[in-house]
Amino acid sequence: MIAEVRRLAPEVVARRVRLELAKLGPEATRLAEAVAVLGDDVELVHAAALAALDVERAQEAAGRVVRAEFLGREPLLRFVHPLLRTAVYQELVPGARDLAHGRAAAVLADTGAAIERVAAQLVAAPPGGRPEVVETLREAARRALSDGAPESASAYLRRALAEPPPAADRAGVLLEHKTKSGPPRNGRS
Repeated sequence: MIAEVRRLAPEVVARRVRLELAKLGPEATRLAEAVAVLGDDVELVHAAALAALDVERAQEAAGRVVRAEFLGREPLLRFVHPLLRTAVYQELVPGARDLAHGRAAAVLADTGAAIERVAAQLVAAPPGGRPEVVETLREAARRALSDGAPESASAYLRRALAEPPPAADRAGVLLEHKTKSGPPRNGRS
């Protein structure tokens, strides 16, 4: 019985969130989806760009979503509860969600956001064989390592390898990954 309740609860929440957002209109829905993709503490200009809204329309949509108590009343946009963000995020079609992460990375990079935020979006985006993505992920890995976050550095480099890097850079990325990921686990390399 408990397993059934746990399985049904997210579906019930998702259905309710979908219905409530639909009442707020397509712009509010797109804005909420953009915030779900971008994560916590989202600047309105970033969410607006990802939702393909001008800033004025995004402000109006954000006001409706805040009044509906999906987003908090802070200067930066964030869902009032992780369950709401998850419900909105899970409603996105997986392929569209992946592409949204790629667009989010571009929006963040174009507006000078921290490289860690850009890299987090790239990790969730589909590979495309773009050298600039590999370089961004490598730089984010270097910064993560200097900040004492080897797990993040390793994740960024794994994603850089999946891009994949240009043939001339592949050995360098492999070497960086090997040195940042630490010793082999369970005696395997």
